[in-house]
Amino acid sequence: MKYHRIDNNARSDMLESEYTVVSNINRHGIAPVEAAAHIVDLIERILKTGKSGVEL
Repeated sequence: MKYHRIDNNARSDMLESEYTVVSNINRHGIAPVEAAAHIVDLIERILKTGKSGVEL
């Protein structure tokens, strides 16, 4: 399974609740094109708000 972790101001000691994960990107789950569109939306929101994870 492929996944992408997205966060704001990444640190090695980040809690899981501080970053956003998009997972299940594969032929049986989320299509790569759909996942890419979702990731773009998330990145825009993270950059706009300065928040990620559960704060987003």
